Amino acid sequence: MAEGYHDFVAAEVLTAANLEDYCQNQAVMRFASSATRDSALTSVKTEGMTAFLEDSNTLTIYTGSAWSTIGPVHGGLISWTPSVVQSGAVTTTNVSSLYSRVGRMVTAWFSLSVTGSGTGANTVTISLPVPPATNPGAVGTATIFDTSATARWKGVAAITSGTVAIWAASNAVAFFGVTDFTAGLAAGDTLEGCVTYIASADA
Repeated sequence: MAEGYHDFVAAEVLTAANLEDYCQNQAVMRFASSATRDSALTSVKTEGMTAFLEDSNTLTIYTGSAWSTIGPVHGGLISWTPSVVQSGAVTTTNVSSLYSRVGRMVTAWFSLSVTGSGTGANTVTISLPVPPATNPGAVGTATIFDTSATARWKGVAAITSGTVAIWAASNAVAFFGVTDFTAGLAAGDTLEGCVTYIASADA
């Protein structure tokens, strides 16, 4: 495949190879989703190809082995719906949860209102929009508002087993649900936080 810039001249024959190399393969293609992109380009992917995904407003580049996500264009934010677990699934209303991604760096915000109960003395965990690369420890801050006690518990958000839990300020080895805030989540409680972490893969 030809690379770089080609200066076409008057009366030059436009070969199929030049049309593909300098126009088609170096254009920013648009696809409805990553699935439609992958289906259309299965046998013709070339390193450096660029594709825009309409469902997430993200720009992706083929590295020669995988599609790498550059990030939402124009600083766009993507909506997501976190799931909450405290021994079992806890039902919530998603007040406002958004994330942005640049390469493998992900920043996510969540604001959830609890509508169903958790089980006390169990760690509270919140899912992430993109799988994390590792469990690096502290990645942000988060709070639990206990409506029955009219108290807000503030802690350090940390990744554990691919999800976010909240370290208690008084105990950096135990999480809310087990220490400090030890009650079961209940209707009217809220969960809020912001985390920044590295995704497990480029795409």
